[in-house]
Amino acid sequence: MTRDLTIRLLGRPQVSKDSQIGYQTVRRTYVVEGPRASLEGIEDSSNPLFLEVGTPDEEFTNHYLVNQQLSPAQGSMDKATLVRDFVEIRNTWASESISESGDLRRIIRRYVVLRAEHLLGYDAAAWNNHPRDPLNKDNLPYDYLPEVVKNTVPAKIDQDLPPIPWTNGNSVYFSGDTKLYPGLRGAGLNDGSWVEGGAQVSMAAPGVDVWSVAYVTHANPYWTTGTSGRSGGSVAPTAIVRFDENGIAIQRYGNAGGGGGTSQAYTLVFYAVGTEIPNSLVTTFGGSFNIQPSVHLDFTVTPAPGEGRSGASYKQQIPNAVFRDDSAIEFPTLSGGSQEVARKDDYEYVFHGDMRIRSNASEEFSDIVTEKLYTTSPDRKKLPTFQGVPIAHIGGKISYTHTFAVASSAGSNVGTKIRPVFTRGDNRIWRIEITYVV
Repeated sequence: MTRDLTIRLLGRPQVSKDSQIGYQTVRRTYVVEGPRASLEGIEDSSNPLFLEVGTPDEEFTNHYLVNQQLSPAQGSMDKATLVRDFVEIRNTWASESISESGDLRRIIRRYVVLRAEHLLGYDAAAWNNHPRDPLNKDNLPYDYLPEVVKNTVPAKIDQDLPPIPWTNGNSVYFSGDTKLYPGLRGAGLNDGSWVEGGAQVSMAAPGVDVWSVAYVTHANPYWTTGTSGRSGGSVAPTAIVRFDENGIAIQRYGNAGGGGGTSQAYTLVFYAVGTEIPNSLVTTFGGSFNIQPSVHLDFTVTPAPGEGRSGASYKQQIPNAVFRDDSAIEFPTLSGGSQEVARKDDYEYVFHGDMRIRSNASEEFSDIVTEKLYTTSPDRKKLPTFQGVPIAHIGGKISYTHTFAVASSAGSNVGTKIRPVFTRGDNRIWRIEITYVV
């Protein structure tokens, strides 16, 4: 091969360690014949003076050209000086920072890559989208991510669920009757996946692009004392509602051991990553989410004739409340027995209506005529009593979103709230809160 005498290496290279753009930089200086230091010589298609970015150094073969500078030799029209910088590109991030705030954990990484189609720069598709071409001016940074960025996405953070607070950490989440929630290990739930959190690129430096890329994931799951709803700017404790022959009873509870009762409330906060609410959540909660627990009363009670009291109507929405589920609602009779006054359906009790005597709760009404029922003392004593008064009719229903199961070892789910706390395109990080009462 014919030696090019129009450019000659001037001495040994200058070598420097660890700069902002790489592990090591090799600077070579050349003497160039004056005519070669022209536009025609610089852009000569067969023997260009300026080489392509990413050209390897002949001696330091893992160092690649990032910059070249041509200067006239002082006092001479026949000579010029060419300086070429070859850099050992890191092929990883140059700096990294991590921060945590509230529900989110964020990593920011800074990269330096060759501005070229290169293993240490861009693959063919990304290079075609690079905004060096004015036609790509509308492309976003995610349309032309460098290879090193694609290859160094942070690994998932392994996150274990914390111990159940009311079992001293001895019970487990996923076995037997102690299950709190069967979908906690569903796809995308609490798996510590990272979501793209923003990208910036600077093309101001010669031969390299400087990238700053952020990734976001969720915080660790945790338990907190459970309250829900707000009243007057402060947290209002949830209520347990019970209905029996004495009327409506409302027990408020708040922090563990508070409210003057034995019930305690705890909220499990955990997270999910995905474009939609995970199927396991939707399935478990019947397609509903962000449910504020509530109890709705809509029924009337009519005393038996001759009691000297008018009927009562109960129409009330009790927000931030759960209904104590005792399986059946029965009222005592004056004869010492009891009579079922409502049947239990899914999330509601429906009252029977006419309270004429039945031989048992499952049979139809007997043929006893109304007059006899209301005037004959033995039959009248078989009527159910409400607040000490025999009643002839109780109709309507009590409906509720959540129940409080007495003495449940796994706790009663009394509230669910799901909302996105971070969004990037179609991908989201969801925050899930499930409140339990024990």
